[in-house]
Amino acid sequence: MTKAAFEREDFDEMCLFTGAPVKKTRKGEHVIPRWLIDDYELTSRKIEMGRPGSLAQIRQFRSRADPVANGAFGDLENRVKLGQATPDELHLWQKKISAGMVLNHWRLAQNERHPLAPANFDARHMVFVLEDFRADFKKFADNQPVPRAGSTLVLPTSVPGGWLAHVFGSTVKDLDKGHDAILSFGMVAITHRHNLIISVLYDPDREFESSRFATEWKSNKLGDCSNVSKITAALAVAYSEFMFTANAEAFGTKDENYDGLLKGVAYQLGLDVDPCTMQYRFRTD
Repeated sequence: MTKAAFEREDFDEMCLFTGAPVKKTRKGEHVIPRWLIDDYELTSRKIEMGRPGSLAQIRQFRSRADPVANGAFGDLENRVKLGQATPDELHLWQKKISAGMVLNHWRLAQNERHPLAPANFDARHMVFVLEDFRADFKKFADNQPVPRAGSTLVLPTSVPGGWLAHVFGSTVKDLDKGHDAILSFGMVAITHRHNLIISVLYDPDREFESSRFATEWKSNKLGDCSNVSKITAALAVAYSEFMFTANAEAFGTKDENYDGLLKGVAYQLGLDVDPCTMQYRFRTD
């Protein structure tokens, strides 16, 4: 990836779906669908942007969008709303939400003097995320199949509808001759229609989907659990294990600190976790 691809300041001037320049409108596209916000009364919900104190209201997550592209994707989102979407469609839907949230995180981080501005992150990750989603959307818009290059699980849940979790980032490893390698990761989880929809992105072999997580969800009766912190902790552990394995396979090493990885994932999900005792609590700082 060249520097010109990620050392730019106009990412938020492009259509989320196509990457083409789009004139600014008063409202823009809701990254998190308006029906989800209305149905579950999320208008005043705030989302932490990577660190305590960096808060944005859910309605602030908007992006520019070409009206035709936005309308085409709206048909898919309606199938999600009605509970008629396939796993591949759910995956594409959640990939769009992740791409939009990453883009908005970047946009908000540019205003460094704002007291609620989130921390910046490696822009190469955002370029990868946007290009990956847009490539899938182009197939979708051309009426081509869009098989998911990642995992999507739909599990029964007692957590109230409209609960949302998002984890994103990248692992960077230095290589020889001044080059480095970047491995992007992302997970989106949303409750809707008494289901927890989990999409693990950039998982081409669907390792998370075939892991023991779904079996343990059933055996531990997590579908009957309405304790959000317990569900969040289960997701943090399962996703940290997935990431640990993925990093080891990608870079040929297992020298990564799993405990630190677990604490970092849990932190993004709003939890403090003690890897030694596996005690957890919602963060208070």
